This record gives sequence, C-alpha cells and structure tokens, in this order.
Amino acid sequence: MDRSPANETARLYDEVYKQDNYFGCREWLYRPYVKALISLSGLKKGATVLDAGCGQGIFTDLFAKEGMSVFGVDISQVGIQKAKEKYPHLSDHFFVFDLLRPSDIGKVDCVFIRCFSLYDVKDFIGTEPLTRNLFDLLRPEGLIIFAYNSNLSRTGTTWFNHSLSDIKNHFNLFLSGFEIYFINKLDTFSLGYLSFNKLFTFINQVASGITGFSGDIIVIARKDHCIEAVTGRK
Repeated sequence: MDRSPANETARLYDEVYKQDNYFGCREWLYRPYVKALISLSGLKKGATVLDAGCGQGIFTDLFAKEGMSVFGVDISQVGIQKAKEKYPHLSDHFFVFDLLRPSDIGKVDCVFIRCFSLYDVKDFIGTEPLTRNLFDLLRPEGLIIFAYNSNLSRTGTTWFNHSLSDIKNHFNLFLSGFEIYFINKLDTFSLGYLSFNKLFTFINQVASGITGFSGDIIVIARKDHCIEAVTGRK
C-alpha cells in the first residue's frame, strides 16, 4: 500500500468528504471574501483561476459567480465527486490532481489556495517544492492568492497555526516583494477589499494575541516578482 504523504492525505479526505459541507462553509460569509480578494488582486472577469485543493468546491463556485473562468482540483476523488454533485453547472471544471507532482497542464492567471493541508506542518519552509509547483502553473503575469487560517500562535495539534513571520520567511524564498495581510473574514463582509491594509492587520494581530481568535493570513504573490532562481529570470 502506498503510504506517501499525498496518498495518506487523499485517504483522509476521501473519508471526511463523505459528509456534505464538511467544513461548514457559509456562502453569505465567503462570497464577500472572494469578491474582496478579486478586487485586491486586480483579477478581471474571464481570468483563469485554479482553485488548488478545492475540496467540495465552494470557492470554485464563488469565483465562477464573480465571472472567473475557474477550475477546481483536489487529490480526493470523493471531494471532487461531491463538488460535481453540489455544483453540476461546473461538473466539467473539477479534476482529481496531485499538486506535488510537476504538471504540463495549461497555465492560468491565478492560483487560489486556502488552508491547504500540505501547508499544515510545523516546518513551513520545507513546503518549498509545493509552492514552486504553484508558481509553475502561472502565466508570466500571473499571481497566487494564498490564504491560511491561523491564530498566529505557532501551536496546534489538529491544525498548525503559522505566524506571519512563518509565512513571510517562506515567500521570501521566492519573491522580491509581496503583499501580506491578516484579516477577520467579517472585515471583508463589512468593508470588502478596504480590509486589506497595515492598520487592520495590526489590529487583528493584537486582538488575536489577546483573545486567541483565528483569522486568515493572505498573501498576494505575483510571478513577475519572483527571483531569478524560481523562474529562470528576474
């Protein structure tokens, strides 16, 4: 039996995704969140978006509702089947795919990746091959929207709570510059893309340190900011 990390992950999520809406995602909360990310990143209608680790497909559907040409991929066959059943209008846009393997699939304008389980490790720097594969999926002017839910504590048993420094150190391996924020999803519900600024990031960091609440670390990583060692050119 293949017990590689990817196959162990697939078996785990094949089991949990048998439950409808396993993560309890609510469209009323996440649609403004997705709209805010689109505005922040400057994506235009019709842009090709790859929802990497799409699970049961809610974010694939939300990007599609905002006019994106979107595809969802996940290593879990059960997750992909659930996504096709839940969103039949996007049935041909969901695929089983291992993001750890190099791919020659067509390039996209944006890779969106949120709370991807292979980043749920203490040694975040060690996930470099995965991030490199994500950049390889982009067109020259493409971008990664990276989102990771965390209380910033650098602790966790079922989910590791990376700090902002963890994320910054990781993306510094690839980029000469990038945008990074820490938001409460209710911020985007009330203020949209205006939530993404240094002041809100600071306030949410302080609040998280006091109360332990979780928010989303957001990184906008543009391929044309990649260092030469990543892309073969500056």
